[in-house]
Amino acid sequence: ELIATDERLDIAAGEADVALRGSSHPEGAGIVAQRMPDVRWTIYCSAAYAAERGVPDCREALRGHEIVGFEGRLTRLPGWRWLVDAVPDAVVRFRSSSFVSMVSNLKAGLGVGPLPTIIGDAEPDLVRCFPAPPELRDELWLILPEGLKNEPHVRALTDFLASYVRDAFAAAK
Repeated sequence: ELIATDERLDIAAGEADVALRGSSHPEGAGIVAQRMPDVRWTIYCSAAYAAERGVPDCREALRGHEIVGFEGRLTRLPGWRWLVDAVPDAVVRFRSSSFVSMVSNLKAGLGVGPLPTIIGDAEPDLVRCFPAPPELRDELWLILPEGLKNEPHVRALTDFLASYVRDAFAAAK
């Protein structure tokens, strides 16, 4: 069973058996965490938006552009915090508590917004505005309950996920 959610499930309490989570080192009793490649972030917009309004090619060029942003728990993510620091007075045209909705609204041309490069680069209708700033990174962790770490089916899944994520991040540079 796969649960694709932006919610933070409690792994130690059994809400999920395996999770990929962007954050600092996960803490808590009863979990095992494996560090994955860092998530790099940058700013994206749609090709239509770029044709109409231009592509901001650096942090300073973001001024004057409308923003597509996050709300709720996702406002803690580094891409959003970086963008708010860069243009604190920007017009936020749309806010979402979901990556799926964020991508849809960027593709619809509502403005510019932050995404992990692994998500944004995979969308052919989105344009990367500028290279991922070196300071704009987030840790990624593969997490599972300690009691399941040696279960063959869980081990097979985590080995596959770790390999897949490393390969995908290597290709997204």
